[in-house]
Amino acid sequence: MLDHFSKAETTETTMEVFKAIAQNQPVLTDAQLDQYFSAEDAAYLRSQLKQGENGYEFADWVNSLYNQ
Repeated sequence: MLDHFSKAETTETTMEVFKAIAQNQPVLTDAQLDQYFSAEDAAYLRSQLKQGENGYEFADWVNSLYNQ
């Protein structure tokens, strides 16, 4: 999963994908993770994304993919 994002996309395009999945919200819900990602990728994202009150915050993680 990380190879795809880091080689085929940019910060902006990856952020747009996550925003679209999250319906323009700053967090992904468990239901969205389960719907749009494989079980393995959803589990990985849950382990990497900061969990907030309403879901998993993805902006910092997406930015970190391209700032290494």
